[in-house]
Amino acid sequence: MMRRWHRLFTEHPRSVDETYGQHFGMATGFGFRMIGGGIACLVHAVLPFAFTRTGSRTITQLHGRMSARHSDPAPSATWSAGPAASADVAGEAPAVLRREHGG
Repeated sequence: MMRRWHRLFTEHPRSVDETYGQHFGMATGFGFRMIGGGIACLVHAVLPFAFTRTGSRTITQLHGRMSARHSDPAPSATWSAGPAASADVAGEAPAVLRREHGG
């Protein structure tokens, strides 16, 4: 039974070459960035002049970081999901965002 619980918490992180702690940090960082982008979108809905590109920029950055992770056969243990890492992110927005927001 204990082995089953252990596997529930380690099988997926292992499949992406991370420990549970590394995966927790990555997923938490992505989650907070998504929440921030979502809040900006909600504010933008009420105040159309505010946060005009924040939601699409957040999605573009997260997409680029996720794509880069999947193309790297051995992710670095020092890779961070924090905001400082977003400055050097390269990636392209999904087609639907490029059409809707001119990105």
